[in-house]
Amino acid sequence: MSPAIPGFPHVLAPRPLGVLVHVRSIVAAAGMLAALIPAATAAHAADPAGPATEPRTPAATTFTVPLPTGDTVTVERSGARIGSATVTPGPGRKNVTFTTSSVESGDVSVVPSDAEPLLAAGRLDPRFFDVKALLDAGYGTKGVGAPGAVQMIVQHAKGAGAASRARDAAGGAARPGRAIPRLGLTALAPHDGTDAVGTWKRLTAGNGRSLTGGADKLWLDGRMHVALDRSVPQINAPQAWEDGYTGKGVTVAVLDSGYDSDHPDLAGRVTVSSNFLGGDTAEDDNGHGTHVASTIAGVDSTYRGVAPDASLAVGKVCDSTGSCPTSALLAGIDWAVNTVHAKVVNLSLGGPADETDPAVAVINDLSASTGTLFVVAAGNDGEYGTSTVGAPAIANAALAVGAVDADDELAAFSSRGPRPSDNAVKPDITAPGVGIVAAKAGGGHTAKSGTSMATPHVAGSAALVAQAHPDWNGEQIKTALMNSAEPNPKRAAYQQGTGRVDAGRAVRQTVLASPANLTTTAGWSDGAGSDTEHTVTFSNSGDTETTLALALDKPLSPTAQPGNAEQFSVDRDQVTVPAHSTATATVTTRATLLPHGPWSAVLTTSQAGKTVTRTILGVNSTIPTHQLTLHAEQRDGAPATGTALVVNRWTGDRYPVRINEGTATVPVPEAQYWIGMTINSGTGTERTTTMAATSVTPVADTTVDLDARTAAPVRADVHDRAAHATAVQAALALPAGTGTYTLSVVTTGERAGQSLFATPFAEADATYRTFAVFAAEGASSQSPSPFFYHVARTWHDGVPARPAFSVQRRELTDVQVHFNAQGAPAAGTAGATPDDDVLLPLFVDQQVGFPSTVRDYRTPGEWLDRASVAGRQSLATSAQAFGPRALNRLDFAAAVVGPGLPAAPAYRTGDSVVWAGTPWFTDGDGSRGGTDWGASGTLTLARDGQQVSEWNAIGSARTITAPAGPGHYTLDADISRDQPYTTLSTRVQSAWSFDSDTDDGAGTILPLMAVRFTPHGLDASGGAPRHARTRVDVAVQRAPGAVEATVAPARLEVSWDDGATWRAAKLTAGRHGTPAHADLTAPAGAAYATLRATVAASDGSAVEQTVTRAYQVNKARR
Repeated sequence: MSPAIPGFPHVLAPRPLGVLVHVRSIVAAAGMLAALIPAATAAHAADPAGPATEPRTPAATTFTVPLPTGDTVTVERSGARIGSATVTPGPGRKNVTFTTSSVESGDVSVVPSDAEPLLAAGRLDPRFFDVKALLDAGYGTKGVGAPGAVQMIVQHAKGAGAASRARDAAGGAARPGRAIPRLGLTALAPHDGTDAVGTWKRLTAGNGRSLTGGADKLWLDGRMHVALDRSVPQINAPQAWEDGYTGKGVTVAVLDSGYDSDHPDLAGRVTVSSNFLGGDTAEDDNGHGTHVASTIAGVDSTYRGVAPDASLAVGKVCDSTGSCPTSALLAGIDWAVNTVHAKVVNLSLGGPADETDPAVAVINDLSASTGTLFVVAAGNDGEYGTSTVGAPAIANAALAVGAVDADDELAAFSSRGPRPSDNAVKPDITAPGVGIVAAKAGGGHTAKSGTSMATPHVAGSAALVAQAHPDWNGEQIKTALMNSAEPNPKRAAYQQGTGRVDAGRAVRQTVLASPANLTTTAGWSDGAGSDTEHTVTFSNSGDTETTLALALDKPLSPTAQPGNAEQFSVDRDQVTVPAHSTATATVTTRATLLPHGPWSAVLTTSQAGKTVTRTILGVNSTIPTHQLTLHAEQRDGAPATGTALVVNRWTGDRYPVRINEGTATVPVPEAQYWIGMTINSGTGTERTTTMAATSVTPVADTTVDLDARTAAPVRADVHDRAAHATAVQAALALPAGTGTYTLSVVTTGERAGQSLFATPFAEADATYRTFAVFAAEGASSQSPSPFFYHVARTWHDGVPARPAFSVQRRELTDVQVHFNAQGAPAAGTAGATPDDDVLLPLFVDQQVGFPSTVRDYRTPGEWLDRASVAGRQSLATSAQAFGPRALNRLDFAAAVVGPGLPAAPAYRTGDSVVWAGTPWFTDGDGSRGGTDWGASGTLTLARDGQQVSEWNAIGSARTITAPAGPGHYTLDADISRDQPYTTLSTRVQSAWSFDSDTDDGAGTILPLMAVRFTPHGLDASGGAPRHARTRVDVAVQRAPGAVEATVAPARLEVSWDDGATWRAAKLTAGRHGTPAHADLTAPAGAAYATLRATVAASDGSAVEQTVTRAYQVNKARR
């Protein structure tokens, strides 16, 4: 049975846009694509770095990530959003099929068919196939080169013998990493992508259905990331010092980037250290760990730590970039608990909220077995809304820490609850985390902000409580801190837990109310949909009987909206707790009452009007829940294994359900659901793929059949015997919540036209499309196809009983696509996809030559086109309409290739200058894209002649802190490329100048300009005829959204010797909207034209742009 779906899931704000998926046509592959495409207006918080008036889309960056199977995925990533993906099977894996799914922008998974059985059995970490998780873990390599191999952690029985067997199972294909026998974990790392295929075969017995070497499960060795003069008094630590509690005798482990062993603030405080990244020392090469450690136990008189007499055990688990491998973190946790015997462990780090993360389970287990308290940063994603607390802070046992400022106002970046899986309340507590001044690695002090800074305030407070109550375990210390916290009355528990830590009160706490957070106890939500009673226990460690008044705060939603007071009740108004004894009260939560959704409340006790304890309560107010059973059959009737996606039509919430051996049962709230699944049947040349979809509205326990036997062939016929189907797609779009759920299946390769099927599904609100791509049979990179067909047909009432169609050439539009060479011949790929507002676009790349001309016969309508030169330079168009029975023209890589401004490349907000990126090698026809991974270069920003920053210009966004106030800035770009696929545009230089001042935070687009050169009469290789005039149009682009200014006529110069000497060129002004132009004639012996233009605008901005070898001069014919 699959894991239960929580009673009524919290509705997350959808993220905008979908995902373009590319499949290499030379590979036999099939995949499912499932995406939620929200409405045009984004519901999540705006990017805090960008102006609110203008959307910011950084230039897309190409990454290639490895899968554990040895396959690779190449993606285009713009910020957090993944806009396209191309799957390439590993060596010897051409017959493997792939299921690709996307449920929101930025989240794409690619699952090979031979991994599905282990995934369905719960023995393989799903993050192995989550492209965003792999990128966030640092496994992506920029460009399209080999990305190396993904590292893994093998879970096995505890003990050294089991660890040895796990290492042996991988054989020589992988190098063994750190073994942690006490936790039953061993790290493995294949040597490279080729060895990854062998490692996968060895670990999965060659069939992908079982694990060898005694392994129970394979985990991704992921990466987490490192996420006092006023703040220490703010939490009343000096009061605890006055009571005699300074942390003396208490060991706090700090697992971070290490520490500066020479910093005077930490003199005598670090008693033991260790490096879990393979180095010899725990020296801090990042600075984060030093700051955190000194916040806990710094001894500076001004910037004194919370617990200045505590002993620190420092484990280096994060590298110089702030990246923290899971295997290093787990080894550090094992050391801190079982070797150092730390009472408190500080983890100012975290990653995505994945409850399957092994660190979550380890923290829960070790907290229960050893009494250690783990204090963990909640995360810095609060500006993205609710349900943003990360792992391992989401662990039940973890004391998850949010951040407040000096006025106890919640920091905008502080992550909020509820926990995604069950709507539990997280964080548990808050602490100062804005502008915290503490020790700086290398000496001195520095201010930092983040929940990383808040966490050591709580860890230090825990050390004070541990000294005051040496017999208390970690859970009791956690309870004391939460019970005594100071709340912000405007905030819900989902935002602040019980409130801001108060160390002075915590050390004096004698009455504890436990659990301090009812929603992180086992089974707290098992009674979803009914009234449930919970016991709160009061314990009194003091010598005097205590009588407490009980009260319930008003229920609040995750965003602090008031709820129904009747959802919570307590069975008494007061409770008397004898000295050194306990008493109880019963709290009832009513999940059947409106309004629906997650709600929190706080049970407070008080004495003489002063609060004594605070306890978090929670409820999932739900509609009735029913059991949904899914049956899946292959085309021959055999049970199917795979993943079905169940989508709530009303809310847009979606649940992946693993179906193992044909059946899965899950509880779902009463609602209408769409259900989609890809079913693979048969093997080898008999393998088929079926897209199965249906809908259901369960009002009782319900069974749904996903039966591939009912499917019909998905086909297209273009009535051209020379044409061979290279890809066929079935795509279905359905409304869900505020967006659209899209299910897409594509088959490619030799049997693309015969292996795809779809089950009929009548639905008035559904849009279905069959899309097919054809090329000449046997086409290859050495002999590309001279023609393509891109044909599609759409139905608006669901999947028809016959999802096939035929079309004659006369019904299509004829597009001549010209692939221009850049001075040298090259091989490449190109693809086209229909563009609409509903169905998810799909690219299928075909082999093409540069130069060449291809006739592309298309269904009339709007299309997106793209091309790649030698796998390095990418070019793409915006949507273009092609009419019926018309001859159209489309050009790629036409000279002059140079900088373009399809979007604003840079802006200033406050004193931050944000470089979002721009394409340096946009072609002469103004295509978007234009990234060339074969190029290299730098960008240099200066103010009033003084350099501010320098960074890599290729595919890199950047945020730079600029000096406050007005100044005159220059931004110099210098990019070169020396590649066999081009002899043109070998160097591109842009020297911008502009004035800029601190803005009010709304954002100001920097007034950058680009000059576009368009020569007339060039051949397909970018060559101009010798002894003839070449007309060159000169147009100026100004950054979209920049302040309007008058642009003066450009000054143009030409060099015929690669810039050694220059000549002024006369520019003739354009008329009737045409650009200015110059007529250039090459002198004898010239081989290339190098162009330089200088442009100034009335606002003081200017640019000097140079393109070396903009076009070539052909040799005279004999």
